[in-house]
Amino acid sequence: MTLSDQDKQRIREEEKERLKIREQLQSKQKRKIPKWASIGCGGLLLLIIIIVIIAIASGGNKNTSKDITLNAAVRFTGTQFIIQNNDSFEWDNVQLELNSPGIFSNGYIYTESVIPANTQDIIGAMQFAKSDGTRFDPFATKPMQMNISCDVDSNRGYYTGTWK
Repeated sequence: MTLSDQDKQRIREEEKERLKIREQLQSKQKRKIPKWASIGCGGLLLLIIIIVIIAIASGGNKNTSKDITLNAAVRFTGTQFIIQNNDSFEWDNVQLELNSPGIFSNGYIYTESVIPANTQDIIGAMQFAKSDGTRFDPFATKPMQMNISCDVDSNRGYYTGTWK
């Protein structure tokens, strides 16, 4: 069987196309991202996600309200805490936190709906409890710090006091 010149030319063109496609596939395989680069990108993405979560948890999404420093006094009698609101306005949705260790908090919490202006609130030490239900025992643990946060109109009020 003899091929015509036209058939021979067509075969040459097909072979050239096959060679071109084969070279393109080989160059794509050479350009693959190294394994260590993809691990590095994944690690960077994880770090960014962690930073965003911490920013949100620490108040990165605050609304337009402003923080107010509360005029408070806190005394400890040995079995009770005396919380004095020395402001001319009431504190709403009050959260008192005793011995808070840090950002994500695992201190002893007590909540009060309202502490009126220029009044005091007396709270038994064992009313403070952790999220797991563990109560504060004033005979076993020394109070070190008291944080107060509350709503004041459309703002948020804060106080921190410590004992030596």
